[in-house]
Amino acid sequence: MKRTSDILKDQGSLSQQEISDYLSGKLKGESLKAVEKKIASNEMNMEAIEIYSKNPALLKNVPAKPDFLSGKGGTVNYYKIYFGITAIISVVAITGIVYLLQNKEQKQPELLAVKESPEKTQQVEKIENEIKEIEATEPIEEKEQITYQKTLKDQPQTIPTPVEITDNDNISINKVEEKKVVDLSPDPEEKVAHSNVKFTFMHDLKVIDYSDLYTSDIKKTEILLTGTPANVGDNTTPRNNEPETRTVLIPYEKFLKETMEEFSNNRYKSALKNFTLILQQYPEDLNASFYGGLCYYNLGKFDKAITNFNRCINHSFSTFSEEAEWYKALSLMKSGNKAEANALLEEIIQQNGFYAKKAQEIKKN
Repeated sequence: MKRTSDILKDQGSLSQQEISDYLSGKLKGESLKAVEKKIASNEMNMEAIEIYSKNPALLKNVPAKPDFLSGKGGTVNYYKIYFGITAIISVVAITGIVYLLQNKEQKQPELLAVKESPEKTQQVEKIENEIKEIEATEPIEEKEQITYQKTLKDQPQTIPTPVEITDNDNISINKVEEKKVVDLSPDPEEKVAHSNVKFTFMHDLKVIDYSDLYTSDIKKTEILLTGTPANVGDNTTPRNNEPETRTVLIPYEKFLKETMEEFSNNRYKSALKNFTLILQQYPEDLNASFYGGLCYYNLGKFDKAITNFNRCINHSFSTFSEEAEWYKALSLMKSGNKAEANALLEEIIQQNGFYAKKAQEIKKN
């Protein structure tokens, strides 16, 4: 009888054929005992039998033991390496699946919350509807338009004036320093407009300097131009009629310059769409309100123009107050509200400002 130590001595690795025959029940007698000794004497052999008894389909992937692994000192336990790698891969795969499932469960409520946000959906729909409405408009006759050239010609000289801003506005923008007024005082005979906040010029037109206030860029959706591959014929079925788009972030000042350039070229639709995007992000922006109002006027949307001009008139920033009153009066005339227009023209005359003489001429006619 063999000693217990001899029985428990490592009998070597199981071969592919031995594993297959053992699991299929083909082994008998001495062959079965030899395999059982290998299983009992080698932990990796035990694990192999356990793994492949549960997953017989994996058995076909077990590699044959290469001859070069046999040597003078005995057979290198090739299957130890193979089964070890298999076990590691299995653990990693199971861990990965569990992580993905848990991660999916954690993220799902957040995605649902975004989907169910009615406020964001309504805001997007509103801006899309406004853009569609702008696209559908047509400019009024050119002789009736307030073009860039007319706007520039009728723009009053503006001087900085230290006027207090009410606390109700909750807006932090640099007020004009008093010492600047002395240096920039115009001729007493010349009619001027006043601004109680910093302003600058773009394309020679006055704009409020919001650089100390705005920190976020303007979000704009661009349509990606994609060509049709040369190997795609006319008979192919279109995959999607919707154009590809992307959202880009543009600094406010750069975006305003581009928009004012559109206005200076009398491209009212393009300029107005940009002004609409600015107002979506900054609803109190007077640059977009005032010049957007002129765009609405030139596109025949006089009621919308009046809404924009009212925003400038009622705001505590005085930069566009006089111009907005004047162009509101013209919009009222165009919309058929002559009584209201005449009342506003009379106010302009009484104020004896830059547009007083122009208001008198219209009332005479």
